[in-house]
Amino acid sequence: MLSSAANLGAKNALREMGVDKTQISKAEAYRRYSRRRIDRWIKEGKIIPIKSKSSVMFNSGELETISQTVELYFNHIQPIDNKK
Repeated sequence: MLSSAANLGAKNALREMGVDKTQISKAEAYRRYSRRRIDRWIKEGKIIPIKSKSSVMFNSGELETISQTVELYFNHIQPIDNKK
């Protein structure tokens, strides 16, 4: 769990320094995280698309944060809750 948190912090630091892209296209988001997940996160209000005249973009930091949060929950927290 600590490794995931450190990894996320490092990615956010790189993004803030301008080394990593801050926005990705909808197609790239679908490729990285799956269409089903992206569409569900939009529907649930967890992410907000950035719309322009010709494209839809997403904040890559938000996507990575929610992805890591979901992964941490299902791999570390939920199994503990199920043991009760």
